[in-house]
Amino acid sequence: MEYTPAKNIDEVIAQLDEVIQWSIDNKSPYGIFPALYVVVTEKVKEGIARGDVFQDGPCMEILDVTFANRFLEAFHQHRTQVKPSLSWQQCFEACDQFPTHLVLQELLVGMNAHINLDLGVAAATTMIGHEVKALQKDFMSINIILNALVDDIKDDLIHLSPRFGWILRHLVGEDAVLEFSIKIARNEAWAFCKRLAGTAGPQWPTAIATKDEKTAKLGKLVRSPGFIANLIIWWVKRKESKDIPHIINDLRKNATAKVKFPNQVEAKYFGAEE
Repeated sequence: MEYTPAKNIDEVIAQLDEVIQWSIDNKSPYGIFPALYVVVTEKVKEGIARGDVFQDGPCMEILDVTFANRFLEAFHQHRTQVKPSLSWQQCFEACDQFPTHLVLQELLVGMNAHINLDLGVAAATTMIGHEVKALQKDFMSINIILNALVDDIKDDLIHLSPRFGWILRHLVGEDAVLEFSIKIARNEAWAFCKRLAGTAGPQWPTAIATKDEKTAKLGKLVRSPGFIANLIIWWVKRKESKDIPHIINDLRKNATAKVKFPNQVEAKYFGAEE
């Protein structure tokens, strides 16, 4: 696969599906995160087409394409032995160690890199020359879609990993995944976007590198959360599906269209912190 940055949201979807198909053909766990992410992109496209979800549809397409290209570029960098950001290195290294990691870990370490680092960078980049606060409502709308889809595939994760389902029901609570993604998306991504937007342009590389280091540390913690947690992961992994094409197809096809769009969700709960 050769890489050319996507120019519009349809090209983003096509390139993500290409990554997914390559992963299925090669039985590669690299397709686990994009199997979920492509559904997010499709929902953004649907929201733009509706006209009542986002305040500025054209701006949202620019943000979506800028956002997605950061993942697509990182993926192709890794495949061509060019080092991507530290955060994406954590994700790809997790993929390489998939026999010891859960499907959930693969999703979370990908979300960590893409939401905690890439979304803030993409948003600040999109708003160069404009007041970043004008993007706040639409920015949080993407986070709501992300959160809703992650929560929506909970049943798929339980199906793929029965022991994870038992832990989720009896020990952790069924809102654990959603709470994690809300915290990252609402508090971290928007805060970083504002900080970056308020930073002088020549200082952006340093600011992004600093954030990348912090994000990579969180990704490393998701990959290896400690001795006791690793023992639990080992126990859960023994009964989890190891059929990578099945996992990818299951996530891709069963991430449903039940997402409530932002104008239907209580803003007080999902609103970004000032």
